[in-house]
Amino acid sequence: TPFGVDSTITVENGAAFDINTYETYQTDAAKNNRTRSAIVKIAGAGPDGSGALVNGGTGWNAALSRVELTDDATIGGPGRIDVRPSVGVAMEGFIKGPGKTLTILDKNYLNIVGGDTVQLGKIVVKDGGAFSVENENITWDVPGGITLTGGGRIIYRYDNIPVPVTIPDGDAGTYMADAKVGRQTGKTTVGPGATLTLNGTWASMLIGTLENNGTVLATGNGPYLAGPTTGDGVYRSQTRFGLYRWHLADPVYFQQDIRVTIQALGWRSGGRYLPLQDDISSVAYYYLDHPNPVVAPLGSVDDLEII
Repeated sequence: TPFGVDSTITVENGAAFDINTYETYQTDAAKNNRTRSAIVKIAGAGPDGSGALVNGGTGWNAALSRVELTDDATIGGPGRIDVRPSVGVAMEGFIKGPGKTLTILDKNYLNIVGGDTVQLGKIVVKDGGAFSVENENITWDVPGGITLTGGGRIIYRYDNIPVPVTIPDGDAGTYMADAKVGRQTGKTTVGPGATLTLNGTWASMLIGTLENNGTVLATGNGPYLAGPTTGDGVYRSQTRFGLYRWHLADPVYFQQDIRVTIQALGWRSGGRYLPLQDDISSVAYYYLDHPNPVVAPLGSVDDLEII
């Protein structure tokens, strides 16, 4: 094994280090200290462009604690790689390379775990690769944000991503959530002709600002966009929220009539509900299974006014 206590593994430009599902995720403190205290330094995209750091195995439990980019670098391979603080050892977890670009490609799944520091110039997720965040207390310093291209994915697992995300013109990317509470709180920019797909089961996956010049598609359950649209940005004065829900993938069927009630609830002390008097307005679209020229009249301006 190349791992030793506080050892350094240097992957030079043009070389590659294949973890190959090495059992680096140890719960035993002594083994954990030996295998995951190493600093892995990477640069370049490997000998064939498939990654300087890869997990070529079929398992996912290949975990490192300290990864450092000495130059722009690529992570690849079909297996998942975790960057997580060590278990039972007082050791910071990080992936660092100020000013450097980290590219995640192919089917690689890079998972950042709570307590880590992410300090990079920019992150590019491309060609089906995935960037995932798990648990809380991640420290972020990525001034260039995250770019999704060629179907790159972000997976939200328990924690938010506050850095901006961009899908370039004519490209495609995906936000995914699996019943966890992670959300995109940084700004999302969808370029002209680009497509952002929201795929997941958790509500409010995207609560940051959305600049959409392309297409946003949604599959799965839950309201997907819920964020401030006006106000001071800190919820103190004149803040308004917009929330959007698509039912194209999971329609709500009805034969004759349907009534939807919106209730605003807050919290009292002791975990009790507090009925609120929020100013709420809504609009709904419905689809007929056959043409029907009869349309119910819309109320007048006075009827639609909220008092």
